Amino acid sequence: MFRDFMRGRYGIDAISIIAMLLALLLTRFNYVWILGSALLGYAIFRIMSKAVDKRYREKQKFDNLIKPLAIKLNNFSSRLQQRKTHTIVRCKKCKKSLRLPKNKGKIKVSCPVCGLEFIMKT
Repeated sequence: MFRDFMRGRYGIDAISIIAMLLALLLTRFNYVWILGSALLGYAIFRIMSKAVDKRYREKQKFDNLIKPLAIKLNNFSSRLQQRKTHTIVRCKKCKKSLRLPKNKGKIKVSCPVCGLEFIMKT
């Protein structure tokens, strides 16, 4: 019965989940609950919509907006994981980030971009 009701409708996606979570947070505060209710209504509208192609295009635009943020977040998390085994330094000339192994003493570092060589203690 529910399966027949949802046939031809867009269904749940990342935008509607995010909208519902934000609505849950906003409905707990005075005067902002109206915005939260509107956001919840928008999420339900997206889920129940039969204009699948329009909702898909909206999701593609959302993904293009979020992609740079996801890349930065991924880079940040990988740096957090590597901080125990590597040191990140910047080249003095071109400001390129260089990853050096920790606890190797003084090493001669050569920047792959500009070719500047300098000695660094790790």
